[in-house]
Amino acid sequence: MAFETQPKQGFEPGTLVQDGVHLKKGANREEQKRLSEEQRVALEEERIYRKGVASIKDLIAPAAMKVEPSFVRLGDVFCRTLFVVTYPRYVTVGWASPIINLSAQLDIAMFFYPIKADVVLKQLKKKVGIVEAQISADAEAGKARDPISETALRDIEQLRDDLTQGIEHFFQFAFYCTFYSTDKDELERVTANVEGTFAAMLIYTRRAF
Repeated sequence: MAFETQPKQGFEPGTLVQDGVHLKKGANREEQKRLSEEQRVALEEERIYRKGVASIKDLIAPAAMKVEPSFVRLGDVFCRTLFVVTYPRYVTVGWASPIINLSAQLDIAMFFYPIKADVVLKQLKKKVGIVEAQISADAEAGKARDPISETALRDIEQLRDDLTQGIEHFFQFAFYCTFYSTDKDELERVTANVEGTFAAMLIYTRRAF
């Protein structure tokens, strides 16, 4: 069997550089300085443009704010916030309707904070001891029975039973209402009206501002 060998190919180094080597000349120092200056000017112009554009915060923010002992002034508007500090033993359904339907500019905020049953039960247990001790001390001193203390004791015991059985759940509740007016006298009138409405339901408020 005969094998045919391929002819040996030669290598010509001149073919590597026959078209020449093309190198791009970099920018000189003056060109780099000019480009850097143009970029700096463009960035400065963009910064000035963004600074002059009105954002959403600029549109809704008041021109000025001043905090006084009895109210807060936002621009030309007087603001006052009331919050409930004491509720009666029972409140009827729709107790806040007179405030919600009030013919005035106001904001109402309600916050609900769920509390774990075991935490509440510990607090109620201590409260039961305090109330029972007060009732016993009054009885030993020969004082007349106090219906308020006895009613509070029954309510606490009932609440303890309901929490233990899972019938009731305990929440901390916060109620705030803020009134707005361009006239300070009108703000005082609305505030007095709301305080009187709450007081008629044995709900007592306090002024935050």
